[in-house]
Amino acid sequence: MKKSPTMTSRSAPIRVMLADDDPIFVEVASAALRRMGCAVVTAADGAAALHALLQDEFDVALVDLSMPHVDGFRLIGMIRATSRLSRLPIMVLTVRDDTEAIEEARRLGVDDFMTKPVDWVRF
Repeated sequence: MKKSPTMTSRSAPIRVMLADDDPIFVEVASAALRRMGCAVVTAADGAAALHALLQDEFDVALVDLSMPHVDGFRLIGMIRATSRLSRLPIMVLTVRDDTEAIEEARRLGVDDFMTKPVDWVRF
């Protein structure tokens, strides 16, 4: 996640919604994002993520595609269908690297796609 001019000129931390059901990945990702100066809120499935996104303001959503209950594809679709959230930047972080998953995520309106394991330096 390269910093845009608006990200670097802010005094408040970047608010990140991290939606992923893997507790180890969530721990590693949260630590890496906090080192970058982000404030991180986590959700273990898409339903919990959408609930949190509707309750608070976020600057970006990092979404895994494979989650229980409401998967990442459905979450992305619900975000894009919600007027208040429709312009929220979404980055997919997933182990899926198949063409179908990438194309479907792009069709739903994600802004970026990165496969795990995440290179946090490149991120």
